[in-house]
Amino acid sequence: MQGENKFFVITGAASGIGRSLCLALKEKKGVSIFAIDKDAIGLQQLGDLFSTNNQVRFYSETIDLSIKEEVYKVAAMIVQKLENQQLILINNAGANLISGLMKDTPMEGFDWIMRTNFWSMVYLTEKLLPYMIAQNQGSIVNVSSVFGLFGVKTSAPYCTTKFAVRGYSESLRAELDNTNIHLCCVHPGGIQTAICANSKVLGEKVNDLTKERVVTSFNKQARTTPEKAASLIMQAIENKQKRLLIGSDAKLIDLIVRIFPVYHQRIFQFITKVFFKNSLSNIEEYYQ
Repeated sequence: MQGENKFFVITGAASGIGRSLCLALKEKKGVSIFAIDKDAIGLQQLGDLFSTNNQVRFYSETIDLSIKEEVYKVAAMIVQKLENQQLILINNAGANLISGLMKDTPMEGFDWIMRTNFWSMVYLTEKLLPYMIAQNQGSIVNVSSVFGLFGVKTSAPYCTTKFAVRGYSESLRAELDNTNIHLCCVHPGGIQTAICANSKVLGEKVNDLTKERVVTSFNKQARTTPEKAASLIMQAIENKQKRLLIGSDAKLIDLIVRIFPVYHQRIFQFITKVFFKNSLSNIEEYYQ
């Protein structure tokens, strides 16, 4: 991807896919990067890698995306730094909640993950989209998940946020159809990031042992590196791709859901029991 006169806004930039996206732009002449994360140390370490780079302008801001006022504040900062550049917004940040079945999930946890994974994306897009419309150019990349393609037992809050990202993205893309503004919705499969290890644990039926078991199962099934995911996202922006499935697991899940819109969950349970010993197919056992 040519970087000349492009301004990238990347949320969740301190680690995982977000960090890899920033590093993929490190050698692109004329690029500006605005990195957003709640991890101040991770952002500082990322910024240090750009400190001697005269080709890339690197900005960062530590905020809690679950807080609306902080999202609006950082959006205003971004608008002030734009210098008639093409804006590329990558809503990558995401968090996970380990809470058990819906009947045991505290509503404050559900509210928190909706604000973090969904509303932050809506609020940031709301404030930056007018700039793109005025220019009639730009790109928006919204990172959903394979869990935005099918529902998973004990993951209702997370799945709800990712289905919401998908629905918002597809609707907004239809509204932008007659413009030069590109929108891509990304559905990664298992990516080797710390999202599961950093999960919030909340509820009477869950504890640190629950988290340990879930993280172990997730790590066994996460096959794709964040560097590979970042590379595919960059290609999707370059090619103006509207939908991106990352990983063979994401492609298989998408196919099965399309063929079996009602019975796909039973198929997934069978597949994971056969191929993944002690896997997430028996995840309900972790909450006993």
